[in-house]
Amino acid sequence: MCDFSIDNSNVKTFSNLTNLKELNVHSIKFQNIYFSDLFCTSQKYNIKRLEFNKIKIFKRDLIFIANLEHIKELKFLICDIYQETYQNIKMLFITKFYIELRYYGGDENISEEFIQSLKDV
Repeated sequence: MCDFSIDNSNVKTFSNLTNLKELNVHSIKFQNIYFSDLFCTSQKYNIKRLEFNKIKIFKRDLIFIANLEHIKELKFLICDIYQETYQNIKMLFITKFYIELRYYGGDENISEEFIQSLKDV
């Protein structure tokens, strides 16, 4: 998905895409809706890879992502996460209990609060 707006008329648009394996979200303007609202939170999804580029991510989105049982790779490129802008964050889900976090470029100052919020979800 790239370069358009989504609003609350799009709630649960992806609810039937339970076999979706990969999703790239680039420069989408979410208006009165969160990324997680595109899905049904009671459904199980087979998403293995998510990439976000130039979008806003909120705590409820991270909670939704954390509940994706099959996720293996998660990437944030120039995203606003909790109203902080990060250039490049990549998370690899090696096992259920081991997540590798990599950040690059100008993100040497990732706050301890942000890292703790990732651990909390």
